[in-house]
Amino acid sequence: MVAIRFATLHLLASCAAMLFSTAELGVNAEIKGCPYSYSVCGWDLIKSGTTEQDLIKILQAYKQPTDPSHIYDSLYVCFKQGQVGFDKWCGGPYKCGTMQFPPFGTCT
Repeated sequence: MVAIRFATLHLLASCAAMLFSTAELGVNAEIKGCPYSYSVCGWDLIKSGTTEQDLIKILQAYKQPTDPSHIYDSLYVCFKQGQVGFDKWCGGPYKCGTMQFPPFGTCT
């Protein structure tokens, strides 16, 4: 009986972890240079080695325009394991700024 309960609890925990991971990472691209739990400007991600095409894929997944302003002047949220999602567009060119420490993006 204890073994069955343990197996059931283990299965439920595994399913919950899988669902959480899928919800968090479902429409995100794997990108380097995005510290976990930070919001980062697109132009900062580009400087750290991310390609425009990576950011375009994220914007498309979130049904956002893919013009240069949306690519560079949007905030992207960093998840675990290098996953990145779209947070918001800052409203125009040069509207996304970065605080020095931590590397946290903000709309100006």
